[in-house]
Amino acid sequence: MDTVTIPKPINGHGHPRQGEIFEHLIKLMMYIFSHYLGMGNTKPPILTAADALRYKKAAEKIAAAENTEEEFELHPVIKLREDSTPEMVREAIKCGFRFFKLYPFNMTTHSDDGIINYMCKNLRECYEVIASQRTDDGKKAHTMWHMEHPRKCHDDSEREYMGLGIFEQVYHLVPGLNMTWCHLTDSRVVPTLMSMDDRVVFELAIHYAFIRENDTHGHNHLVSRPPAKLQRDLVEIRRLMVSGHHKVINGLDDAIWPIGMKECADSMCGIWNLITGMSAIIEVFEIEKALGTYGSKEYQNLVNFTSGNAARHYELPAPKTKSIFVREPWKIGNVMTLGSDKAVPFRAGQTSLWAPLLPHT
Repeated sequence: MDTVTIPKPINGHGHPRQGEIFEHLIKLMMYIFSHYLGMGNTKPPILTAADALRYKKAAEKIAAAENTEEEFELHPVIKLREDSTPEMVREAIKCGFRFFKLYPFNMTTHSDDGIINYMCKNLRECYEVIASQRTDDGKKAHTMWHMEHPRKCHDDSEREYMGLGIFEQVYHLVPGLNMTWCHLTDSRVVPTLMSMDDRVVFELAIHYAFIRENDTHGHNHLVSRPPAKLQRDLVEIRRLMVSGHHKVINGLDDAIWPIGMKECADSMCGIWNLITGMSAIIEVFEIEKALGTYGSKEYQNLVNFTSGNAARHYELPAPKTKSIFVREPWKIGNVMTLGSDKAVPFRAGQTSLWAPLLPHT
């Protein structure tokens, strides 16, 4: 098979940032994805309907200026904090913004205002609003969870697993709440998530299908949160990725940083796989002998992971356009320039087995 053609993918988790780099990232991602959930842990954060509207309008303006007819929509994800109020959540849903993200205190990028007490009065009331209120067109709202336990007594390698108790507590507290476990790295949580109602799904980020903890030592561009785990986790992530299971959603967690903020003593966390992520997904399917021809079960599993599951679960329009990948060696550059910034892409310097047919490649 020399080409793979799939519905234009959906990215259930990404970081378009703010400022100058935002424009450059929008110009890239609009050619790659039909829908893109943009996280709200920016500086300043996206906390309200007004913040989300400004963010969305800015993306629409950039896309329109490209003068193309690319199928693309940015969905801002509002950051929930302990001081978020049910009124703020209610207003956001009323305005059509129905994705909300929870970050643990000081565990990841811009989380110095993150959560310690997931059961505080404000958050419990926010959960209830998210579970019960729908948008004017009848769509459900969703919570998204960066699930690492915020207490300092836990080792980094254990924080995701230790956060499972918090997640379970909220799951039982609010029976109608839609919950997404973001960028899963610890396979020990999988059996519990699989046993939960279908209102619970989880994302897989492609870099965790290629790297283990060992690979991050001395390699700042492979440092991310949650940290990569063990070989057993990598193997399970690949198995789940190609399974086609309806609970498994593609979330690249593409987190760009200027090169100087990665190659330093106090490196920022995040792996930038925006350009290379989809080709890497095709490669995993081939490595796992799960890359089938059009119409096969294996092909449908690929579609489910890259767009179908997210479209169904998040009630997004099914992609109308297609993306094409060709089997040819694609040497990934060591550095990419975006305006005044330079960034290192995931798998920099390596050769991908599959190349996307995109204007920028």
